[in-house]
Amino acid sequence: MMARVAAIALAGALGLSGLALAATLHQQDGDGLTVVTSTESPSPADLTAIADDSWMDIPITAGNWFYEAESSETLAIFGASAFEPLVMLRCDLESRQVGLAVASDTAEPTRLVIRTETQDLAVLAQPLERRQPLLVTEFAAFNDILDAIAFSRGRFAVEIEGEETLAIPAWPEITRVIEDCR
Repeated sequence: MMARVAAIALAGALGLSGLALAATLHQQDGDGLTVVTSTESPSPADLTAIADDSWMDIPITAGNWFYEAESSETLAIFGASAFEPLVMLRCDLESRQVGLAVASDTAEPTRLVIRTETQDLAVLAQPLERRQPLLVTEFAAFNDILDAIAFSRGRFAVEIEGEETLAIPAWPEITRVIEDCR
């Protein structure tokens, strides 16, 4: 139960608020970055980003991963504590969707870039106002980006326009949540 508050926030974001993307477009931009947008959400003018490997050189963001299993979901929560999450992955055991939430005060749908050793992906993340504001997005359990995150040379990065890049350690809790959904 240690992460129940965070779980409720993410569950509401991903399961109850209808943020599942019914129609998704995948395309490559000129820099080789895969861009994902939903036809249900307004699209920012520019969803492209320059592929940049400098994220591999920035220090790992301080924090630890915490794993929580509930009857309908499992969570991997990264932050100073399970109650102060910077990044969360959630497996909805019924829908087999993996949600990604990142702490952010951004109030508009915003481009969120996930960088791994083998793949970069830009998604349009939706804001969620809770005790701690979040940007959230969802992936099918077998989406390639999830494997890229899990096996990304010890770290992956999360970038939100106008905010500091987070270099997140790729610890076993991530893989466990992904595998729970498969």
